[in-house]
Amino acid sequence: MHVEADGLGGRVSAHVSFEELDDYLHGGMPDADAEQLEERLFAAAAIGEDHDPQFLDNLQRRATWLAAEGQFGESYTGAEVAALLARETNIHRIDLTSSGDVELTMWKPDTKRVVVHLEVDLREYEQVEVAAYTPGVSEAIMTFRGVQCDPVDGSIYAVCMEPLARMALTAGKLHWKVTGQRSGQREQVAEYATLVTK
Repeated sequence: MHVEADGLGGRVSAHVSFEELDDYLHGGMPDADAEQLEERLFAAAAIGEDHDPQFLDNLQRRATWLAAEGQFGESYTGAEVAALLARETNIHRIDLTSSGDVELTMWKPDTKRVVVHLEVDLREYEQVEVAAYTPGVSEAIMTFRGVQCDPVDGSIYAVCMEPLARMALTAGKLHWKVTGQRSGQREQVAEYATLVTK
C-alpha cells in the first residue's frame, strides 16, 4: 500500500484536528462534541475542504484491510532498505538487534516512513508471524502473517508509512513475538518488548 499525505502530525484541516477525528472514529468523544465535529465536517465539505478527512477515512479502511491480510508493513530486503534510505529523506529507522526490553525514541514530526529491522535469522523457517501483545494479556492485539525475510541474512525489514507505524508502535508498552515453522513445528524465534518515549 502506498499512501502519501502531509500534515498528519497536527491539524488535518482548518476545521478538524487529527486527534479529534481519532477520538470520533474510536468512540472516545462525548456526544455533544461529536455533534459539533460533524457540523464542522459538513461545513468543510460544503466549501470543498474535506480532502484531509477523506484521506483519514481512506487510511483507516486500508489499515483495516492491511491487518486482515496479515501484512507486516511492506517487506523489504536489506539492499532495498539501503537504496530507499539513499534516495529518500524523512525516514526513521528502528533496529531491534537483541531480545528483551527496548526503549524507542519517538521519530521527528516530518517523518514519512518508518523502517523496522528485526535482526533475526529466519532462513530456515516458513509461515513466519510477528504478533504484538499488551502486558498481561495472552491474546495478541495484532498478528502479521506471511512475513518475508531477507534471503541473504534472514532479517526482517518492514517499511511502514508513518501513520501506520504510529498506530502500531505507540500504543504503550508492547511485547512482540516472532515465530515460524520449521520441520513441521512452530517455534518462537525472538521476543521483544518496546516502548516509544516522547
